[in-house]
Amino acid sequence: MKYRELKAHLNEGINGGGFAPAYFLTGNDEYMLHDAARMFKETLSPEFADMNYVVVQDVSEAIESLCTFPVFDMRRVCVLEANSISKDDVDKLRAYLDAPAQESILVAAVGDAAKQFKHIETVSCAPLGDEELREYILELFAASPSVKADPAAVEELITRTQSSLARIVSEIKKLKAYSPNGVTRADVVEMVASDIEYQTYILSEA
Repeated sequence: MKYRELKAHLNEGINGGGFAPAYFLTGNDEYMLHDAARMFKETLSPEFADMNYVVVQDVSEAIESLCTFPVFDMRRVCVLEANSISKDDVDKLRAYLDAPAQESILVAAVGDAAKQFKHIETVSCAPLGDEELREYILELFAASPSVKADPAAVEELITRTQSSLARIVSEIKKLKAYSPNGVTRADVVEMVASDIEYQTYILSEA
């Protein structure tokens, strides 16, 4: 599934649809990778989330955590963050996935190693295409507190942030507070500093 589909999928799981034993995060957009992992924490009881949400870098430690019964909750989440894993680690994960703990969810960000696993649930965190990015920005503006954004404002925001989702999310929060009655291109020019690349482009054009 795509990153933008994950929230709805997890909500369905909370409401009785169930979860896969493991989700492998693919792609290289750092914001989406971290945000996708964060979303899984929201499937846990807030009161005990800190005890049932674990982030590790070692496969053996991840498996040990996954096999630990959740504390006062129905499930436990373990996020495995490793840019690369060894063949032995791949074998360990395969063995675990053959008989996964029913109360645990593995969220694995293991880079290209994800390709070595078959029949797994993946979440694509690859950079959004131009149209997807525009749609996502409009969704962010529409989220409470909803503020309308002019098409020109959206384009200016994309240009000034060089399509960086981390910056876009942060800047939209500021723009909503600055222009609660509607965001124009002029508001974006006023409030959003250009990335160095964009500033260099402006200088070269001049």
